[in-house]
Formats: sequence, C-alpha cells, structure tokens
Amino acid sequence: MRTNIMSSGKKPSEQILSEGDISVDRNIIKIGSTSYSVSSVGSVSLVSQDNNLGCILIVAALIISIIIGTYSDPVTGFVSFFIAAIVLILLNKSRVSAKNYSVVVKNSSGDQPIFTTKDEAQALRLKGAIEQAIRECA
Repeated sequence: MRTNIMSSGKKPSEQILSEGDISVDRNIIKIGSTSYSVSSVGSVSLVSQDNNLGCILIVAALIISIIIGTYSDPVTGFVSFFIAAIVLILLNKSRVSAKNYSVVVKNSSGDQPIFTTKDEAQALRLKGAIEQAIRECA
C-alpha cells in the first residue's frame, strides 16, 4: 500500500514500503535508525546463506559421544550418540538450520548488507521496494 508523506515541506514522497522499522520511499531507505540515500545506491541483491550451526552441533555431539564411549562401556557411548543424533535431527528441522537472507546494496563504499532475516518473503519485499525506489529516483 502506498501513502503520501511530506518531506521537509517539499513535494510529497510516496512510501513504497513500510513494515515495522523498515521504510522505503523514492529518496530514502530507512532500516531501524540507519538511513541510506536511494540516489547513492547503484544496485541491490539478495544473498542467501546457510546457517552451519546444525553441522557444528553434529560434530560436537559426535566428539562428546566418542569421549563418553572411551571412558565407559561401548553401549553407553552408542546410547549417548543415539540420543544426541535424535536431538540434533529435531534441531536441524527447526530454525537452527534455517537460511539467512541478506539484502545487499552496492554503493561507492562497495557491497553493504543492510538487512538480514530468516524470512525470505520479507527480504524479497525489501529488495523489490529498493529496486522500485532506484527506478523512480532515476
């Protein structure tokens, strides 16, 4: 939904996106307390990154199970590894292993990630709003 707002008593600037502490109009991108000038943005991209915490937890569980198995009988080591594997499978299906999506703008300072979230749809909306702002600013 687009709304008109007045900026500095000059002509109204149309709000392209407004979600929580994120707002984009044809002049300014504001995320939290940080603002970016649309005219200084050359391009915008979306970068997805896998969260590797699940793999780290699996390796840690394996090491702990080996240590327990070394200092106790083999059955105890196997049971501890089995329990750790079940917990890790459950964690892996949860948000622990979810992807992170970063909206990255290119300006004179290089590539700058300006927003990161696990919500791909939100990241895509922000990227689309910035692209629209760049088109309208030109």
